[in-house]
Amino acid sequence: GAARRRAMLKAASDLFLEQGFEATRVSDVVRISGGSLANLYAWFGSKHGLFEAIIDDLASQISEAVDSVEIPSAPLEEGLQRLGSHYLDLAVSPRALAWHRLAVGDGSSFPELRAAVLERGANRLLRRIATFLASNLGGGSLDAAESYLAAQHLCALLKSEVHFAAACGEPVDRSPARLAGQARRAVAAFLRGHSDGETMRANDSRRRLRARRNASEPEDEEGPPASRGRPPPRRRRDRPLDPKGEPPAGRLHSEGAHAPRGLFAKTRRAPTAPPG
Repeated sequence: GAARRRAMLKAASDLFLEQGFEATRVSDVVRISGGSLANLYAWFGSKHGLFEAIIDDLASQISEAVDSVEIPSAPLEEGLQRLGSHYLDLAVSPRALAWHRLAVGDGSSFPELRAAVLERGANRLLRRIATFLASNLGGGSLDAAESYLAAQHLCALLKSEVHFAAACGEPVDRSPARLAGQARRAVAAFLRGHSDGETMRANDSRRRLRARRNASEPEDEEGPPASRGRPPPRRRRDRPLDPKGEPPAGRLHSEGAHAPRGLFAKTRRAPTAPPG
């Protein structure tokens, strides 16, 4: 029954991690766990189905562990730090690193294995984190695609300091203090970047709104739409001529341009009679 099924999953998991996907034989799984090939095929269908069941079981354990973290209602940064510390503790655990190496090593040769790891493992966990971010980040304004992308960014930042080295076999410090410090730095960078992105989007929205308002305003006869809140500029008009056809004295030059004012203004003198 259920106990036999769990024993097969445990045996298959150990063999996959020890020998790799290709070298593992279902007959060895049955030999170690007991039972029969008939039971194995009835429960899992094939070696690939057995692998998928293991990934599902592993993803469920990680998701349940993430869900068990108590996220305080405020502030958000503290909740993300708790979530990040717990996620890191799972991501750099020896068994999780072993599955990561298996996926990288055999994924290129077995597309079905790669799809199982990505869809049933990584993507499932990312969707769980994205659900939390959609409800708590950006005032709940993120849609599904934006929250999923934010979850990818957060997980990448959380793993940025030690995960690659650990996956390569380098001994890393997995103490709670070390993981908490890494989570604190990653969350700070994540929130800072997300805040900058929100500011950019808000500024862009304001620019588009101003452009729409300007486009809807009536255009002046000689220029672009009038600025919001300002009257259109007044056009200068020449003063009319006097009844004799002469421009008003002291206002216009003989060429028709406006006369200068102030200290440099020239006064017109009355003509004098020629000497007799």
